[in-house]
Amino acid sequence: MQSDLFALSRPEDLQVRVQPIETTRYPILIVDNVYRHPQAVRDFALSLPYTPLGAGGPGARADLPDTSTIGPLRRLVQQHVGDAYGWPLSTSDAPDPTGTRFHRMRSNADEGPPAVSMPHIDRVMLAGVVYLNLPQQCRGGTKFFRHRATGICEWRVRTAEAVAPSAVSAVMELGFDNDYRQGVLDGRWQDYDELRSMIFHGPEGPPDFMAEGSEDWIQIDAVDMRWNRLICFPGFVFHTSHYDPRWFGSAPGDGRLIQNLLCYWPMAEPPA
Repeated sequence: MQSDLFALSRPEDLQVRVQPIETTRYPILIVDNVYRHPQAVRDFALSLPYTPLGAGGPGARADLPDTSTIGPLRRLVQQHVGDAYGWPLSTSDAPDPTGTRFHRMRSNADEGPPAVSMPHIDRVMLAGVVYLNLPQQCRGGTKFFRHRATGICEWRVRTAEAVAPSAVSAVMELGFDNDYRQGVLDGRWQDYDELRSMIFHGPEGPPDFMAEGSEDWIQIDAVDMRWNRLICFPGFVFHTSHYDPRWFGSAPGDGRLIQNLLCYWPMAEPPA
């Protein structure tokens, strides 16, 4: 793989903005014209072998084992989210501080049906998406949701190890867990188990990937797909792809194609 494949555009060519996800204080980073060679990145993504996700979700994925090549992308996120919000990313010498993979969805069923994708969270601190569809293919994007009955828009992820206190403090300052604690005080639920039942008991939603919300979910924000656009947001906020299989074809080059960026939670220092 050429070393400059994932080179970013020149600073003067990057179009960067950071804004809160509507009705929250959580930031979403949006960067247009992110890659200097977006067609080369797309061609590389299309050349990879993909593995169907099956029951794990619609479409197929291809992993990129050597994550050192995405250092510039990671530093961009660190600058505009990590540094700006006092929200540290994992240190560069930590195992797998940032991961990346490619994901495609096509209109045919050979990679699993374009099944319903309910609002979900990712088990990472920050989740990123680089849209790699050509301009004429761009439809939909990414949407964010709040659970209608409870008012909750986030979900706590339990990691195998303790998270760095600085990362916990940063998300708490942004309002993380406020709605949960208020619900306990108001007597609407007693603990996370009861809240989990209230949020996750419902049936799967309509086959439009929650394009307009549903009986159980309110759409609170959305970002449109755009060629060579990066978005990065807290993985613990409920979100889903805005996707309709009728928008895309069955050939690999005609499917929905994205690169995922996975910024893991920094772990606490082990006791001396």
